[in-house]
Amino acid sequence: IIDQAPPVVLALATFKSVLDTMKVIANYDRFSNLAGFRERSKTSLGRYLTEADIARRRPIVTTDLFRNFPGLFLDAPRGTEQFLEMRGAFTERCVPSVYLNGAVMSNLSATDIDAFVSPPDIIGIEVYSQTQAPAQFQLGLSGCGSIVIWTR
Repeated sequence: IIDQAPPVVLALATFKSVLDTMKVIANYDRFSNLAGFRERSKTSLGRYLTEADIARRRPIVTTDLFRNFPGLFLDAPRGTEQFLEMRGAFTERCVPSVYLNGAVMSNLSATDIDAFVSPPDIIGIEVYSQTQAPAQFQLGLSGCGSIVIWTR
């Protein structure tokens, strides 16, 4: 049956490109909220560390930045974990909410902070007491402040 079939001729047409090459140029400011960091640092409602401040302190681990920081305490280790604490609204000391690039990170110990964030990667830190924290950096009824860390 195949020998008796008529030949089939196929031809593929080529299409000329209808769009010119496009070049995209973008100014990338990691997490556009960094502009918010710059604006908030002018309000003086919290305490702020810029990239230059961090470089001057030459920390080995991230929590070194919080040593001698007014209102923050690195408590004695509980087992293998050490916790960052601050003055609380309802208690003498409490564990603050920690935000990394604007996202809340629940139940982080000081050891966790050091593991997640390396000092050379940090471009800004905001520290707020419970009454000073902007709404986006408050956990409802926590009674404690917030630490916001911005990275590259």
